[in-house]
Amino acid sequence: MTYPANLLTEDEIILKDFHPHWRVLLSVVGYAALLIAGSGVAYWQAEGTVPMAVTGVLGLGFIGLSLPPLVSWRFTQYVLTTERIIVRTGILTKTGHEIPLESIDNATFHQRLLERMLGYGDLIVESTQGQTSFADIPKPEQFQQDIYKAREERTLALRGQGSGPRDAVSKLESLANLRDRGVITDEEFEAKKANLLDEM
Repeated sequence: MTYPANLLTEDEIILKDFHPHWRVLLSVVGYAALLIAGSGVAYWQAEGTVPMAVTGVLGLGFIGLSLPPLVSWRFTQYVLTTERIIVRTGILTKTGHEIPLESIDNATFHQRLLERMLGYGDLIVESTQGQTSFADIPKPEQFQQDIYKAREERTLALRGQGSGPRDAVSKLESLANLRDRGVITDEEFEAKKANLLDEM
C-alpha cells in the first residue's frame, strides 16, 4: 500500500514509504506454531471427530489472536517525503500525523542488542510540535540519516522561495540529486523539470 499521490503537494516527492518492522508479526508465528502443535496432539490422543473439532477451535483462536497484529502492521504506514514525515494508521477510522521537515530539531534512534541483530529500533523526532516516538522502525539509523538529508534539502529549497529563476534552479538541483540517488526515475525527473521550466 503506497501513499496516495493525490495527497501530495505539486512538487512533493516520496522518499521512503514503509511499514513497521516484521518483528511485530512474530506473535503470529507463535500462534501458528501453537495451532499446529495443538492439532497434532489432538490427532495423536483422540480419534473420530474430536481432532477435527479441536482443530476448528484452535483455528478460530488463531484467527482471533493473529488478525489484530496483522491488520495493525498492514495499515500502519511511515512516509518520508521531500516536505514532511507522515504516519498513517487505521482502516475504517484513519489517524494521520505529520511533521514538516523544516520544524525538525533533532532525531534520535535507539537499538538494544537484539534489535540491532534483527535490524529494527525506535526513533524519536523532536520538532516545534514536540517529541514524537516511532516504534519498530526498520533500520532506524539509516532512517535518521534520510530525515537529516531531506531536512537539509528542504531548508535549501525554502531559502530559495520567491526568488524566481534562482528558486527553479535550486529545485532542479534537488531533483537531480534525487535522481542520482535513485529516489526518482529519469522519467519523473524530466516531468518535474518540464514543469519547473514552464514556471520560469
